[in-house]
Amino acid sequence: MSKSDILSLTRDELRERFLESGLQPYRADQVFQWLYRKGVSSFEDMTNLPRDLRSSLADVYSLEAPLSLVTTRQSSDGSVKLAFHTHDGLPVESVLIPASTRTRRKLTLCVSTQSGCAMGCVFCATARIGLRRSLTPAEIVAQITESLRFIATEEGTRFRPEDNLTERWITNLVFMGMGEPLHNFRGTTTALRILMDTHGLGFSSRRITVSTVGLVPKIREFGRLFPRVGLAVSLNAPTDALRDRLMPVNRTYNLRQLKKALREYPLPPRRRITIEYVLFRGINDSMKHARQLLDWIKGLRVKINVIPYNPDFDPITVDGVTLEPPAPEEREKFANYLREHDVTVLERRSFGSDIGAACGQLSARELRNGEITVVTDPEP
Repeated sequence: MSKSDILSLTRDELRERFLESGLQPYRADQVFQWLYRKGVSSFEDMTNLPRDLRSSLADVYSLEAPLSLVTTRQSSDGSVKLAFHTHDGLPVESVLIPASTRTRRKLTLCVSTQSGCAMGCVFCATARIGLRRSLTPAEIVAQITESLRFIATEEGTRFRPEDNLTERWITNLVFMGMGEPLHNFRGTTTALRILMDTHGLGFSSRRITVSTVGLVPKIREFGRLFPRVGLAVSLNAPTDALRDRLMPVNRTYNLRQLKKALREYPLPPRRRITIEYVLFRGINDSMKHARQLLDWIKGLRVKINVIPYNPDFDPITVDGVTLEPPAPEEREKFANYLREHDVTVLERRSFGSDIGAACGQLSARELRNGEITVVTDPEP
């Protein structure tokens, strides 16, 4: 009989299983704390559990590390790309993005939810490899725990989840890596419950952002479940005709449907949805496009991230035009037009472009080179 993956279970799910087995629910709380606050890799190390319980848990549950860290690459700007492999050999990439304040260093982790992606956005390197498999909750959460181990090793300290790591090391999580988070809905939402559990790593919902290309039914469902988790929408075009060319999802869920879903989204007070707008020279960066974007966001509580396109190492063309970022002055002109009309605009700096770790560049190049061809069900 195959063992259950305990690292893909929320604490509530674990409590239910313990109850069904005649165990007290508080034992599940203890196990959860061992897994995420103390980071143990063996049931035998859970020393406040009776020895017979530790033995029975080892018979029923798997505690094998979901991901193995294969390589790390550091950018000249301080960001680090971490390349993992799953048990079945599929690559997964995460990126540690640095920031700092006067009092402490801050890190944001960009998290992947799939190996590859099925959405087909023409400007995205991940999309070019297609979808290989959605990640399990354990594989999503492992990107955070393994990144914490990496940071601890680099800093010469012991991995101590009992410290408040969301204050000490990783301060923010952005689900903007490989894959579409809402396409792997179960994996993403289960991972969020594990990550935000106060008996575990205890990330605040205010410190987590989930990005989507605009899967309208899933946006509505996600809003019902996690209204306080940040939502970002990859828009990139203010008209259906242009967005159809750049993002095939628009042919299923067009801009009218997307805007309706965002207008109805249950935003908490003083929170806004982030609109991500990648600028491509000569394609979506004109003043005409800025006016169309301004018109589209009317009636929405949003802020806009203006992101210069990060070229892939292999040139990408749309209708015969090679995708390139606009000149800095054109980007500034676009952003300033929106600011002049009372829109909050952030000109996002791209980290890790020299190591293929910037927005849209994660591509697991061994997949693209044809070394891996596994294709499985997109919903694990």
